Amino acid sequence: MIKGAAHSAEIEYVLGNLPVNDVYDWQSEDYFVSTLSQLFFVHFIKTGNPNGLGVPVWLPVKPDEPADVMIIGKNPRLQKEQHRERYLYLRNMHF
Repeated sequence: MIKGAAHSAEIEYVLGNLPVNDVYDWQSEDYFVSTLSQLFFVHFIKTGNPNGLGVPVWLPVKPDEPADVMIIGKNPRLQKEQHRERYLYLRNMHF
């Protein structure tokens, strides 16, 4: 079994479309994640910054330092990126 979300799975969450999709058995956690995601997007669209009322602080990325990644879930939190070397390697590849 594959773990994780399918590509584009976040669209229904960020657009608030969970109630109109009866294919899945959405749980209260899904609605929480949807609301949180929408708040981040609204703040970012209005101000260029995802931070604001009702959301945990999302720190900006600093050049040449590991990024703090926002984990959006039942317990939202910042977490240091786990595969920095891989990202740096791919960034420097010339295709």
